[in-house]
Amino acid sequence: MDKPIPAFYCCYLLRSTVRHACLYVGSTPNPARRLNQHNGKTKGGAKSTSKNPALRPWEMTCIVTGFPSKVAALQFEWAWQNTHITRHAKKEREERANKSSTTTGTSPPDKTKTRQKRPSYSLEARLSNLHLLLRVRSFERWPLKVTIFAADVFKIWEGVNKSAKGRIRQGIKIYPPPEGARQASTSIEQHSMPAPTGITAIDVGYSDVKSHLEKSRSIFEKSTAVSCGICETHITPATSLVLACPTEDCRSASHLTCLSRVFLAENGDADAIVPTEGSCPNCHTKLEWSTLLRELSLRTRGEKDVEALFKMRRNKRTHLANAAKDHSSTAATIAEIDDEDDTELENNEVGEPSDDGWIFYEDEAPDDIIPYGDLRKEGQRFASDTRGRHNEWSCSRLDIVIEDSDADGADVWD
Repeated sequence: MDKPIPAFYCCYLLRSTVRHACLYVGSTPNPARRLNQHNGKTKGGAKSTSKNPALRPWEMTCIVTGFPSKVAALQFEWAWQNTHITRHAKKEREERANKSSTTTGTSPPDKTKTRQKRPSYSLEARLSNLHLLLRVRSFERWPLKVTIFAADVFKIWEGVNKSAKGRIRQGIKIYPPPEGARQASTSIEQHSMPAPTGITAIDVGYSDVKSHLEKSRSIFEKSTAVSCGICETHITPATSLVLACPTEDCRSASHLTCLSRVFLAENGDADAIVPTEGSCPNCHTKLEWSTLLRELSLRTRGEKDVEALFKMRRNKRTHLANAAKDHSSTAATIAEIDDEDDTELENNEVGEPSDDGWIFYEDEAPDDIIPYGDLRKEGQRFASDTRGRHNEWSCSRLDIVIEDSDADGADVWD
């Protein structure tokens, strides 16, 4: 548990534009890059989508984001691929038992083993399974968001949502495609989606946390005393888990345990351990718990990422200042400087996924869910461990193919 919450990690539903019945569920820290891999434009990609080039180009119809770690995303991915056998939907499967058939497999004498037949994997079935997983106990309190990029897929989703027996928690946001969108993005060069919602416009780094991080650092790193806005005792950031309100004009800071207790009481979640949202005790702004924890984990665990994030900004200012002094500079020169900044950002791995921040026990299957974590028990260990681990690379950055999820069981369904 010494890595920050990853900048971005998602599960996605891929569809062939040639045969819409061919689907694939995967996960990645970079959807645009991963889509190009599936379409054979860059190295990498799943074996299942590369063995039949005739099905290309593929399109990303929807993504699920908000996972607290890479492992969390992989657990959700496996459950989405294997909803018919995952333990997280066992109760719901039993309710549908009268609609499912079983087959008898080989087993030791005097024992009978039954397994469900693999159901059809139509687009509607995939979306129905996604809807189910967002409602089950294992995932319902996760800070997940679903973004749909294709209008026809969103229409099917609306039908699934209306016919479903249960309702998704209000805090799980569903983002529809923009009005007039006809299909999902199939490449990073050509896409019909507007920039704010397209695959290529997704921010896979920590830039959205920068202002929040700057504010918390200005509060906690100054010599002035800071008191908890709830218990009113002195705050010691070096030895305590402390949270800062991201609202621009609010200087409120609180112990994690204090704010957690207030949020849980506000929402009536007496039986829960980790809250989902709540109001700032000072400015009363509605805040998502995941937003606060993301900044906290980056501040206390992501020293390397923080340094790279602010170094990137300083280097960009230096480049632009030098360009302004050169009277022969042109727009092309400035564009080249921006490209260099992008390269530096990539080389510093800002926004690259962290390894799992969860704990697995040896006797558990990969499908087992370890809860978000009782951060109230992390204490000083979490706050003091800010040493980043350096990845060891044996080849140049340009030759590296970042492997996303490519599970053997993640076949193309047709």
